[in-house]
Amino acid sequence: MNSDISMTVLVDDHGTDSTLATEHGLAFWIEAGDQHVLFDTGQTDLLLANALALGIDLAQTDAIVLSHGHYDHTGGLVAVLDMAPRAKIFLHPEAAEAKFHCKGSSIRSIGMPDKARLALKNRHVIWTGTPAIVCPGLSVTGQVPRFNRWEDVPQDFYLDQSCDSPDSLLDDQSIWTQTERGISVVLGCAHAGVMNTLRYIEELTQAESFHTIVGGMHLLHASDEQIEQTEATLKRYRFDCIAPGHCSGEKVIEHLSQVFSECYLPCSVGMKFVL
Repeated sequence: MNSDISMTVLVDDHGTDSTLATEHGLAFWIEAGDQHVLFDTGQTDLLLANALALGIDLAQTDAIVLSHGHYDHTGGLVAVLDMAPRAKIFLHPEAAEAKFHCKGSSIRSIGMPDKARLALKNRHVIWTGTPAIVCPGLSVTGQVPRFNRWEDVPQDFYLDQSCDSPDSLLDDQSIWTQTERGISVVLGCAHAGVMNTLRYIEELTQAESFHTIVGGMHLLHASDEQIEQTEATLKRYRFDCIAPGHCSGEKVIEHLSQVFSECYLPCSVGMKFVL
């Protein structure tokens, strides 16, 4: 069992270090033994500057895992592949499909940028409809089953510009590490739901203990009922570290920081976690 896995936040909406920039997006740098894995790539090339400031060499990237096909998680893909062209890329088959956000008369494309989609050609792509091992001690869930009704995907995501085909975001996936400390879970946006994701990982691993959960929980527009159920689920798994970020929602982050004050840590750019 791998006992040496660490993770650094390269991109997030939140930050406290004035030498590091923030943006609406997410990117985590994971070091697992001699393997270097990038989980998501942010919205722009911002991760390059932050990595440089943190002394991280993205040319060492062995694998890139994309949590789903939205622009704020895939925008820096081309820049990273320019530096590490041989990196393996793990993504769900639907992640490269067109995606739109439709609300009222407002329609906008929110999918993977065209350049990123084209960059997948002639690369070492591993399609993750089902779970896969990224490297020793680190795995990706693939498509997460929707077990409960608390975490329905909002109805403003679509696969077409005419807003006729709802997007269930089946491409949403998370990663987990298994070390001597227990299972740690890293979320991109958790569009599949935090509770669904944790239940699935529990089924896959038969885990008896959990250590860290970090990343986007997509609770910005969640009902009070969903937030209460998510809170209860986090309590049940007894995490040693809870670090919500990105799309979790400012009010929810503040709430969780109080409820889990003994184990809460901020998911801000530059933070390093031992998983």
